[in-house]
Amino acid sequence: MEPLLVLGALVLLGIPIAVIYFLISNAGLKRQVTVCISLGLVALTCILTLYSTVSLFHHDLAGALLTGALAVELGADFDLYNAYFPPIEKYWFMLAVKLATILEINAAKILVVQTYVAVLISVVFAYVIRQRTVGAGLLFFAVPLVVLLVLPILFKNIFGLREHLVVLGLWPYLVLRAAGDNAAKIGLGLRLLLGVWLGFTLLFKYFYSIVVFLVEATDAVVCRRFVLLFRLECIVAGSIVSAYLLAWLVLDPAQQEVIGAMRNSISANVLPLTGSIKIAFGYLAFGLPVWLILARLRIAPRLNALGLACLFGALIVAGMQGINPVRRDEL
Repeated sequence: MEPLLVLGALVLLGIPIAVIYFLISNAGLKRQVTVCISLGLVALTCILTLYSTVSLFHHDLAGALLTGALAVELGADFDLYNAYFPPIEKYWFMLAVKLATILEINAAKILVVQTYVAVLISVVFAYVIRQRTVGAGLLFFAVPLVVLLVLPILFKNIFGLREHLVVLGLWPYLVLRAAGDNAAKIGLGLRLLLGVWLGFTLLFKYFYSIVVFLVEATDAVVCRRFVLLFRLECIVAGSIVSAYLLAWLVLDPAQQEVIGAMRNSISANVLPLTGSIKIAFGYLAFGLPVWLILARLRIAPRLNALGLACLFGALIVAGMQGINPVRRDEL
């Protein structure tokens, strides 16, 4: 088994164990652990039942799983077949195929469990952070668990796709940022783990690092403390993303050629500036009213500013990915 595959498996197993340790290390939470585990098992059963009997995977996810199986079969020769397949996705789906082979279980079900573990890590992370900063009941565990499992399925069935995984990293990060001055109660160990988790999930769609940057910049401006730009979790996450991009896109000459070819082909179908602006305003039409409603609820100005930063960050990412399905001369 390849070293990176082993490392990925250790991350998936190690982070939940570490987070659970932080959870049960607080004596006041020990009685809630049993309830959280029970809710988690019920949710896992429901998801497995859904994808085993009723719903099908999104075609992008099913195709990626088949590509992962091909990568396992071809080994080092896979790059000759598919030169552009992001390493993080390659090893993510290879891990599912490898585990399916070892456990003799359908790879699709393994992938459901992998994604569920990622959801559980996100929810438990956020719950621990909220509990240690301003306090949280079991609803703060149960509601996000349901939302992060159900909404991706209802919205274009993106369960397990890149955007879903990125949100799983952003959720505990935003909970910590919303804690304000109470965030000082979170120790360096948990911040380090959060940085690793955030960095890992951002690898699936690194453009969303813009959201993190805008949130940090907005928080620094609102608080008038620019030293906040150098928080441990952000430094760790940024280092992971930077190292990944450096190793994948900069140091590998073959990837530079592939990226150049793809850039040329994509540029022919990228929407003109006016088209991108129209798309951005379309997203804004949905996001801005929500923000205005929240603003009317007398939420702290700092939280409103952070929410607006998230909104505009998502708009920027959407604009960067605006691809036109028809030729320019048909516009």
